[in-house]
Amino acid sequence: DAISQLETLYESQERWEDLRALIDRRLDIAQDDQQRIAARVRLARLAEKAFGRRDDALQQLRSVLEIDPHNADALDELERLLTLEEDWGALVELLEDRAGRAHAAGDWPAQRDALERIANLRSAHLNDPEGAVEVHELILGAEPHHVPSLRALVEVREAQQDPAALADALERMAEHLEPETASQTYQRIASVADELGDSDRALMALRRSYELVPSATTRELLRTHHEQRGNWAEYAMLLDAETAEVEDDKEKATLFKRIAKDFSGVEQAALFHDTAASAYRLPLLSAR
Repeated sequence: DAISQLETLYESQERWEDLRALIDRRLDIAQDDQQRIAARVRLARLAEKAFGRRDDALQQLRSVLEIDPHNADALDELERLLTLEEDWGALVELLEDRAGRAHAAGDWPAQRDALERIANLRSAHLNDPEGAVEVHELILGAEPHHVPSLRALVEVREAQQDPAALADALERMAEHLEPETASQTYQRIASVADELGDSDRALMALRRSYELVPSATTRELLRTHHEQRGNWAEYAMLLDAETAEVEDDKEKATLFKRIAKDFSGVEQAALFHDTAASAYRLPLLSAR
């Protein structure tokens, strides 16, 4: 229609006052709520982007929501403006309302999205880490494998410098990760457990890391743990796994020499479990 053509012209020429007058005219002649909502959303965008009047824009959007509380365009615009205004409290209220409406509609993805943003706001802007934890726990209650929330719990506990809670959060997360990432996470758990003085928990974490990714790196971490604590029988089992992988005689001899260097005295070798000693005493001695 003629008004639409004029709107396009005024917008291309950045004749903002004339454009606002035309949209006001649309609002005056609107025949139903849909037309009124469309006009007010346009006025809100114009007020903020062309005139820098966020208060006017917010007022227009709230007027839209009085007509249609579910209007997605108005909700999205209001959320964007509240973010720009850094009105975190009002933004949380808006997102809580959106989460509630999504729940009532049985729309879990939309509810989860709103809850995630609420948790992030509480943690990053409202100095409420425990509030963020509560929201993430709501998400995990419905979706226990939701990795973003599991990661967020780890970040919160890390920021709080709470090793015990951090270890718990890491263990929850590790169960739902791909093997390589999970293996690295269990290594972090072992480090935190050592910090807590919990040797058994550290050992379990290192074993799990090795089970997931049986590499030279994970085996060395586990072997170092046993060596530092004098767990010679388990140390010997890892040596057995390592030597079994070596087929070349020269390489095997080099490996035995390294083992002999690690255990420079027969007395140390004798500290192995009986079955381990019988398997390793002769190679250790002959490798010298």
